[in-house]
Amino acid sequence: MPLPLEAGNSSAGNSTAGGARCVHCKKLALRFSRTFALGLYQGVLQEAVILAKQATRRVVASTLASLAAETHREALGALNCELVSPIPSHWRRRVVRRGTPAQVLAETFAAELNLPVCKSLRRIRSTRKQGMLSPEERRKNVDGSFAVNTGYVFRSAAFSPRGKHVLLVDDVLTTGATGNAAATALLQAGASEVTMAVIARATG
Repeated sequence: MPLPLEAGNSSAGNSTAGGARCVHCKKLALRFSRTFALGLYQGVLQEAVILAKQATRRVVASTLASLAAETHREALGALNCELVSPIPSHWRRRVVRRGTPAQVLAETFAAELNLPVCKSLRRIRSTRKQGMLSPEERRKNVDGSFAVNTGYVFRSAAFSPRGKHVLLVDDVLTTGATGNAAATALLQAGASEVTMAVIARATG
């Protein structure tokens, strides 16, 4: 189910599931311009997203990303994104999960859209799980939790976000707080624009 969601300073976006940003998202000044999702976070898609978090089921993540990229290939192509970047987990969580599904999703989106992929961001502090928090707590929880990698490789023209339209990838978008914090870091590092691509869009 295609579910493009306009964000940023625009009004309610177009959606096959009602069209408007959720009540919580409307209270947040989003730094990314738009979101593309495969569908709503419910039913079979919700089960698939949860399954994709398991280290032994990364093929599920790859398959979901391929479906999302194919669903929105024309629209994403028209945006002229130049770099794909995953929303990173904190290193402690990566150790527990033996990786992160967002990296698999980003690599698949990049391959499908013929774009470079780079771990542009790092999580500079551990945060509480967003699912247990209120919308305002979510925003405070992730605010300032991301920074752009500054090593030699990331400063190279090919992998630096500076001046580029970045496609930021994650598995689920709910209030937009995590994506907003990540997009803020990219824009502060010089990215010209940030578009989000997720597998599922939770509404509230």
